[in-house]
This record gives sequence, structure tokens and C-alpha cells, in this order.
Amino acid sequence: MTARTKIIIAAVAFGLICIAAIIGAIINQANQPTSDQPRATGEQTTTYDPVTGEEIVETEGKAPEGLVEEGVLLLGFSKLSDLGMSLQQIEFAKIAIQDYATNDLEDARRISLDPNTLSQTVAADTGQVDITGDIVIDNETRQRATFSYVGYNDVLVRVYDKSTNEELFISAQDQH
Repeated sequence: MTARTKIIIAAVAFGLICIAAIIGAIINQANQPTSDQPRATGEQTTTYDPVTGEEIVETEGKAPEGLVEEGVLLLGFSKLSDLGMSLQQIEFAKIAIQDYATNDLEDARRISLDPNTLSQTVAADTGQVDITGDIVIDNETRQRATFSYVGYNDVLVRVYDKSTNEELFISAQDQH
């Protein structure tokens, strides 16, 4: 075998390896899920909430992370900390929304707080903070929620019909 033949064989082998790697990469890319497409990972299924973009991992036989006991899956509420709410207040707000879902909504499975709609106002005279944003029920119904507080202990939660501005729910003043 001449040196030229050896070089040709090596070049052909290298070319075949490159082609196989490119085909493998294309197949791998085609199997990647989109943001709203479920992805099976063994006994787990991963989906993405279209409102918050949060990843939801469901393991067979277990409740999804973020589910408060046997209630509705609550997503996006951690964003309230970016606007100054304490972790305790966020937990109280989640309990209030859970109460609203349990008592006033039939068959709701998921409530997402839309981070793109959050706004905050502070009353100069009282220091009361109001955070307002949309909650989305089962990726369909939008309602407006207001989280009001002074200090870092309590939070008052109100839910309004987005089109009529009718108050649908108000939490107890003292959440603990």
C-alpha cells in the first residue's frame, strides 16, 4: 500500500466519522422538546408553564413541585420577592390563592402569576405596598390579583374579575 492510498483511506474514514457525528447531532436536536412540549425522562415528565416559563417536573406517583398539599399547582409566586415581599408573606399569599381556588373555583388545577403583569405602588402616607398582577387559571382565564401589605408579616389578597373589576375574593386580614 502506498502512502497516497493510506492518506485516501484515512481521509475517507475521517469523512465518514464527521458525517455520522453530524447526523447524530441532527437527530439529537430533533428530539429536544420545545418550551411547551412534554419531555419524558424515565418516570418523570417535564413541561413548561406558558405563563411563567417555569419548568414543571412530574414524577409518577408524586405531586408536582409547587403543589400546596392536595390543592392547585401555584406557579410564579416567587417573583413577588423581587418586589419586596417576604417569604412568609408569599406563603400567606399562596395559602390565600389556594383558599380562593378551593372555595370559589371548580376543578382548577393550576394558577400562574404572570410575571409580565406585575406592578407595585407604595402609598406615601401609610407605607402600604400594593402589588398587582394577573393570575391565569388553567392557562385560560385571566383575573387580577392585588397583594397589599405594610411591613413584613401580613398580606391581604384580593382577586378581581379582569373585565368587570368585580371583587371575587378577599383573604382574611391576618393570615397567621
